[in-house]
Amino acid sequence: MIRIGRWRGLLCLVIVAILCGFFVEGRAASRQLPAIAATLGLMACLVVGLLRQKRRYAAWLCVCMAISALSFACGAWRETQRPVWINAWLGQPVLAEGVLEQVTASRGGPLWSLEVTRLRAVADASVWEPCQVTVLWPADNPGHPLQPGDKVALAGVLTAPSRPLLPWQPPEYGFRGRIRQLSAPSPSLEGWLHSRMDERLAEFVPSAQAGNVPLLDSLVFGNGQVESDLHQEFLRAGLLHVLAASGANVVLLLSALSLLLRPLRWLYPHSLPFYVVKLAFLCEFTRLCGGQPSIVRAALMAAYREVGVAWGRAPKTLDGMLVAACAMAIWQPSTLLGLSAWLSFAATAAIQHALSHAPRVAGRGLRQRLWAKALEALWVCLMVEAWLTPFTLLVFHQLTPYALLANLLAEPLLTLLLPLATVTDALALLPQVAPTVLLARGLLTVTLALLHVFLQWTRWVANLPGALVEAQVGNLSLIAAWYVLLLLSPQVRKFAVQVWTSVDKNR
Repeated sequence: MIRIGRWRGLLCLVIVAILCGFFVEGRAASRQLPAIAATLGLMACLVVGLLRQKRRYAAWLCVCMAISALSFACGAWRETQRPVWINAWLGQPVLAEGVLEQVTASRGGPLWSLEVTRLRAVADASVWEPCQVTVLWPADNPGHPLQPGDKVALAGVLTAPSRPLLPWQPPEYGFRGRIRQLSAPSPSLEGWLHSRMDERLAEFVPSAQAGNVPLLDSLVFGNGQVESDLHQEFLRAGLLHVLAASGANVVLLLSALSLLLRPLRWLYPHSLPFYVVKLAFLCEFTRLCGGQPSIVRAALMAAYREVGVAWGRAPKTLDGMLVAACAMAIWQPSTLLGLSAWLSFAATAAIQHALSHAPRVAGRGLRQRLWAKALEALWVCLMVEAWLTPFTLLVFHQLTPYALLANLLAEPLLTLLLPLATVTDALALLPQVAPTVLLARGLLTVTLALLHVFLQWTRWVANLPGALVEAQVGNLSLIAAWYVLLLLSPQVRKFAVQVWTSVDKNR
């Protein structure tokens, strides 16, 4: 049986090898590199195994080298099938087919973000090259009404990519050209559910609050179109992560589903159907969120935990995070190279680190429990800001000093707001009979009241002087020293407690 430490190390080895193969193959390697790496790795394993047969770690070393070689080849093969670096196509007249994602503002005008799925040279009318590239297209006056989700075919020239925020992050290429073909997206179950929910909620919401329906959609599923002024307020308050669906959505909604299923367990003692319902909910919610990397990561971690509990074990958060990262690396390595994935994993690790080192409050009374929960929430917010602020400052060159203050009230409000908004969306999909309509209107009224408090709090924090500070990091050693201090702080605190205890005993 594999030990826990070796199991985690093996997962980390697989993840790193896949990402290295994916990155190297895309940036500068030849097509034969995966086969060469796999062959050399297997030959090295054979040599080491023959030379060190009497050593205990020889077999384990051979296994590690073989797995690393195969993982490297897997990552390189993934990038070959769906390249994300296409520098060879720069400056050539090409035909590009993809899906419109969103429009962003820039100094030169609006830019459409296009997810290109395949390319073809204009001179060659038969060979299409599959890819997975983000292209920025300045469609100032395309002559066609464009909507997110439309399938387009463009004819033009690829331009130099923009500089990515991280050195290993896939770049966003530019495109200069015109539309050759435009088609509406094929109807899907997820799109039909979203449109039906929005239509029903628009009927229930008063006309003065009709603009809050996209905001509720963004809070729950992370794909609502929020106004630019409101987006800027969330940015200044340090709550921009709320508009993008994250792992907190999955955790809160799964907890609410568990509470709803708890009375049914008294009637049906077997627990297997309830675990199947939870796993089905995780799959469908991930599809409704459009397969965002943060939601996929959180859903995989939650599914890993549910499977472990069903087997009578209590898996750790670190193991779930490694399993989720390994699954994402095998299925689509580019999701682990993006900035959102790194922020998501860093936030999860910071929360887990904060919970494992949270201060304890003695006592079992109601007052002590409430005080313990409040202290734990404050500690988690403080540790998340301590771990993520230097990273965001280094990447985005922005600092939100009041983010901790904003999250102190925003997190409890979201704990109530997200389940209420989700239940309201579910009721909007049911047949509109009298009890369903009354219950949906009542829940929607409570949800809008909480949303109003949440928006007022966000607006107040965003309007504080110095809410958003533009800053440039001049010395990277200071950030490195800060993270070293955070890593060593538990050991320093433990050593100080031991010294104080020994001094007190001597007294």
